[in-house]
Amino acid sequence: EEFSRDMEVPTVSLVALGCAKNTVDAEVMLGDLERSGVNVIDAPEDASVVIVNTCGFIEEAKQASIDAILDAAHLKDAAGVRGLIVTGCMAQRYASELAAELPEVDAIIGFENYREVPSTVSRILSSTIAAGAPSKADRVSVGGATVPFRPEWGRRRLTPRHTAFLRVAEGC
Repeated sequence: EEFSRDMEVPTVSLVALGCAKNTVDAEVMLGDLERSGVNVIDAPEDASVVIVNTCGFIEEAKQASIDAILDAAHLKDAAGVRGLIVTGCMAQRYASELAAELPEVDAIIGFENYREVPSTVSRILSSTIAAGAPSKADRVSVGGATVPFRPEWGRRRLTPRHTAFLRVAEGC
């Protein structure tokens, strides 16, 4: 989904946590967002929407992911961030728990539905605040953990120009 030329160009910042696979997933998501007309920026506090790409491999990684989600949620009040999306391994594995415990998260998207990230950003930015938060079912879009390969050549790299991660396997 492309963003209308009439609307302000949305900005998204992504907080990338975890392994090289997570970094590649994040880069592919950012490429999808740029092709849809989103301006990807580094500073979460200046973004319209923040995406936290989580890791859930070990307890320390889970805690770092929760801390990053809470930091991004704080920006919704303190800096005017309008949306918060959670992706990555924790989103895939603990979607129901995250939705129940973190109502400030606008969307939880699992591996199979990463292509929905641009349309989710659009939905978040175009929605008006209704009475009450969206239901858990409206916020969670996870799907299966094993997904078909997606082409990765259109990604926006997070690594320095002289290096890039190469995905050789799926999963932790």
